[in-house]
Amino acid sequence: MAICALKLRSREDPDEAAHEAEVDEAFGLFTGGQEGAPAITITHLKRVAALLREDDISEELLRDMILEANNGAGVGRGVRKEEFDGVMKRAGVWR
Repeated sequence: MAICALKLRSREDPDEAAHEAEVDEAFGLFTGGQEGAPAITITHLKRVAALLREDDISEELLRDMILEANNGAGVGRGVRKEEFDGVMKRAGVWR
C-alpha cells in the first residue's frame, strides 16, 4: 500500500499541470513573452500599464508593487514566477 501511495503521489496532477501552464502564460504576458525571463521588472510593469492606458500610475507605486510581491528583496531583482503565482493566489485570481 505504501509503495502504491508513493507512486500515485509522484504522478503529476493534471490540475497542477494546467495551473503551471496558466502561470507560465500569465507571467509571459507581463514579461512581454521574453523567453526565459527570470523576473517581472519595473520596465515590464511600465509596459503593461501603458498597454492598459494607466498613465497615472507612478514609478513609486510600481516599485512598491515589486517590493510587496518579492517580500522586499529589492526592486532590481524583480518578481520571480513563484512569487507572481503567490501574488495571484492571494489576489484570488486562482487557487
